[in-house]
Amino acid sequence: MSPSKIRNPTEDRRLEDAGPPAGWRERRKQVERRIPRAEEVEMTDSQWATYFGTSSEEAEREYEKTAAADVFDRARK
Repeated sequence: MSPSKIRNPTEDRRLEDAGPPAGWRERRKQVERRIPRAEEVEMTDSQWATYFGTSSEEAEREYEKTAAADVFDRARK
């Protein structure tokens, strides 16, 4: 069996910021590691609408599609 299959699956090497294995040099040129960070950003309603659109317009379009589908269903019967 290969060593990769012997590894204990409960061990997660990403929990520790240990760097490269012994005998290997760091390949990345920058010092900072790839650890994700989350930040809260406050935005106005207009900024939200710019980035994500307004849900009311989308809901209205979805309602129109549903209403049109209902009309076609009644016409087919």
